[in-house]
Amino acid sequence: MGGRTRLPGGKLRFMERYLILTIALIAAFSGCEAGGTRATVAGTLALPPAVTATFTYYVWVENDTYNPVAETSGVVAVAANSVNYSISDVLYGTYYIHAVVDYTDDGPREHEGYYGGVTVNPPSAPNAVAPSSGTVIFDITFSH
Repeated sequence: MGGRTRLPGGKLRFMERYLILTIALIAAFSGCEAGGTRATVAGTLALPPAVTATFTYYVWVENDTYNPVAETSGVVAVAANSVNYSISDVLYGTYYIHAVVDYTDDGPREHEGYYGGVTVNPPSAPNAVAPSSGTVIFDITFSH
């Protein structure tokens, strides 16, 4: 019979090649997260007058339907005219950055704003791009 000559251990050689390919792919993609990599979103909330009372701040990273995908909050118990915030583990994408400062926790918010927005009105579309890694800064200045 003419044709192909079967090498001894052919099945074993196929398995070796498959194993080497599998190990190479695992090594190439180790450290990659499903859905992409993540960054830190940070910035400063600037208050119009210096605040002398204890206040609470909230910052949300919101998707295009205004649903939070990441957030942070804190209480500041010293006189301040600004506060720094940082939100880690934000997936690459374009978002709204929404912030609130509340002095009394009694209902109405004393300051509310969006990065790139006018007072409490958000921009017409998400405008804060979180990179695939590293830190990006989005400062918000409250006007009232």
